[in-house]
Amino acid sequence: MEAHEWGAVASALVAVAAIGAVFFVVRRRRLITDLPTSKVMGVFIGLNELEGTVECEQPLTSPMSATPSVWYHYKVEEEYRRQSTSTDSQGRTSTSQQQGWQHVASDSKCCPFVLRDDTGIIGVDPDGAKVHPTMVLSQTVHRGDPIYNRKGTGRSVRGSTGRRRIQESAVAVGAEVYLLGPAHLPADADAPVIAKNRRVGPLLLSTRGQERVVRGLAAWLIAWFALVFLAAGAAPFLLAGGGDADPVLLGLALVVPLVVMGLGWLLISYNGLVQLRQREARAWSLIEVQLERRHDLIPRLAAAVEAYARHERSTLEEVTALRSGDAGQVDHVEGAPDAAEVVAGTNAADEQTSAIRRLMALSEAYPELRADTVFAELRDELSRTEDRIAMARSYFNDSVTALADRTHRFPENLVAALGRFQAKELFAAEGFERAVPTIADRPDGLASS
Repeated sequence: MEAHEWGAVASALVAVAAIGAVFFVVRRRRLITDLPTSKVMGVFIGLNELEGTVECEQPLTSPMSATPSVWYHYKVEEEYRRQSTSTDSQGRTSTSQQQGWQHVASDSKCCPFVLRDDTGIIGVDPDGAKVHPTMVLSQTVHRGDPIYNRKGTGRSVRGSTGRRRIQESAVAVGAEVYLLGPAHLPADADAPVIAKNRRVGPLLLSTRGQERVVRGLAAWLIAWFALVFLAAGAAPFLLAGGGDADPVLLGLALVVPLVVMGLGWLLISYNGLVQLRQREARAWSLIEVQLERRHDLIPRLAAAVEAYARHERSTLEEVTALRSGDAGQVDHVEGAPDAAEVVAGTNAADEQTSAIRRLMALSEAYPELRADTVFAELRDELSRTEDRIAMARSYFNDSVTALADRTHRFPENLVAALGRFQAKELFAAEGFERAVPTIADRPDGLASS
């Protein structure tokens, strides 16, 4: 093959690689925009999206700027000017001067940390993550500056001008970050940790925030899309060896990538809708888990109340019913529910809330009960359960909204119609409370002391 033919092949390969990059960016952007942002308390095993503050008891100290951080990267380059002598085929020599920057040193390090939001903390291992850090140092220094040889080679490059360019970026302690990553439960731990697991999903740590990450991906998408057609369109001209390109080949070079990307978009859209439907079903299962946890707490609360309520016959009968599990039983719903099933589940939630209100109101009538350690622990656990229910409901509604947006937005609604994708109703049940009911909610007729 001649040189121009090799050039055409190389241009075609660049176009193929750019198409692959377009697919990657589209999938990553869809993932970030469709995945609901969770609270730390609502993290579940699998892929999660969080926002919070970086905390670390034993942080790293970045070598150049001395920034307490959980991840840093630095790079040192040195400026040079060199004389270069070359000899041509006829034996004539020529001298030219070269000037540029040569790599001297670079390194990256990270350490585990915890991410905190208003609901708690979760451990994060950033090893292997894609990181969008903050630039903490960008400086050009001369010999004699204290930072000149800090982490440098100690020796100058050939033809050095005595200037070094030092750049350092970091994820600092106290920084507000956006985190996308898989959560798992280590064998020796009782709380989930977010760490790299390619089988579950990507691990992304960014100081830019979710909106800037999405905008950055959109810019990359435009750039890769343009490269596809530039490289594909250049191939016929290179194949012609500088002459006029064959119109048929030029047309194919522009149409084929468009068709391939169109088919790829259809595949990505369909698979994305499937993932949204599965996420919606899983979100409902999270609500069921917390409802069952809530139901299991009621008999334990009833047992703590019973000792203080024996002289009240009506209350004792209610306590007995609660202990037997007749009140507040959770109705199981297989898969993601429709509107009718959601309403049915709401009735069970309302019964649970009503029973909890009566128990909490009764506790206000007995100061000794309020001071009881077991009852206080159960009350705190119930409060955490109520928060988890609220977060699970919010996650479910966000998942439903994401699927609804996709199924109503052109042209993706065409794919949704072909695949018979349909979003469920939002879960707006009033039976779920964010806080444990208090004396203000107690029904009339309960005695108070």
